[in-house]
Amino acid sequence: MVGAALELGSGILQSLLPQSALGFIPPIVLAVAAVLLALGGVGGRSVLARIGLFVYAAAHVILVIASIAAMTGNVIELLFPLGGTLLTLGMLVAGIEVARVGAVGGFARWGLLLLGLWMSFIDIATFAALDLGGLANADGPGFIAGLVGVVLLAAEGIAIVVFARASRR
Repeated sequence: MVGAALELGSGILQSLLPQSALGFIPPIVLAVAAVLLALGGVGGRSVLARIGLFVYAAAHVILVIASIAAMTGNVIELLFPLGGTLLTLGMLVAGIEVARVGAVGGFARWGLLLLGLWMSFIDIATFAALDLGGLANADGPGFIAGLVGVVLLAAEGIAIVVFARASRR
């Protein structure tokens, strides 16, 4: 939930203050959240769920490194597509495994998979250079796609918290 709020706030700040160091906070928080989910057992004992979440976290780190390199003028062409692809792949693997294992219930069980599918759709649209207006184009995801991603992240965070509280009782 914190990652989703930071992602939204960062998007607004980056539109007002391009190349601000504040843009690095949301990916780092999301990477830490993914590691905590992996270690917390959101995928039960599934090694694939953990691997998917760790790949997702590593992809955020790769994208931060790519952004820092781009800000200094040393653009490493491979890092952005590699990070984006690993981000989607990690979320898809984690989402499939969390849904398959069923260690969490309700939307928490299906939210990561839904987010992974959404990210896949946006990646395919971007790589195919489809002009989908606010959703995606050859430059990447648009405002609407980012907003849908933030809503899915927030919904998954809320669902995990609700499930955790319900399972304590």
